[in-house]
Amino acid sequence: MSDPTFLTINEVVSRYRDQVSEGTLRNWRSMRVGPSFVKLGKAVLYPLVELEAWDRRNLVVCRLTRELPIREAALNATSPHGDLATEGATVYNYLRIRDPCSNVFEWNR
Repeated sequence: MSDPTFLTINEVVSRYRDQVSEGTLRNWRSMRVGPSFVKLGKAVLYPLVELEAWDRRNLVVCRLTRELPIREAALNATSPHGDLATEGATVYNYLRIRDPCSNVFEWNR
């Protein structure tokens, strides 16, 4: 069994490309949320295996999109004015994808 690897607070901040600050980690520790940590005296260390497990628990998995071309979706859609969006190039002007992880469309103004 290999020795466990621990990261310091600054290393954890760097690991998450400064998107999680030292203050955020401090708040999470006080609320007992976020990645698990080890406290030895004043030193706070984060086991690498715990960070990897925390990453997996917070992974956002998008569902697969149906292979439906936007033109076909637009042809079956209605504009905000109540008419069908069926005229050639204007089809693409009506719709835009709001969320790349879903098949939700939104009308352009």
